[in-house]
Amino acid sequence: MDNVTFEAADVFHRSLDAHGCTAVLAFSVLHLVEEIGSVLRRVNELLPTGGLFISQTPCLAESSFLLKLLIGLAQKVRLAPPILSLTVVELEAAIAGAGFDIAESELWDRKKAVHWIVARKR
Repeated sequence: MDNVTFEAADVFHRSLDAHGCTAVLAFSVLHLVEEIGSVLRRVNELLPTGGLFISQTPCLAESSFLLKLLIGLAQKVRLAPPILSLTVVELEAAIAGAGFDIAESELWDRKKAVHWIVARKR
């Protein structure tokens, strides 16, 4: 395909300003950022009206007790990074609060509480 490019980059890198994104993908990333609101607002800046934000995010607040326990232990011994423990409602509210309308929202992996969201910039 000649009209598609993929770039892995820090969302705050200013080189992205000139690219003219029509969609931003964030797979297994949002639960690892310190300030989810600022990341989502930056994604909004990068997209035109109607542009798509597609995320796949573990909502660990809704995961099993065992998974939460394992992650907590891994963090204590520094085998896992700090992780946001979000519910689906909190994740959807953060995305909507950054100027997006949720087009689709679906549980993708029940065991790991991974949620799939497609949102459109207002």
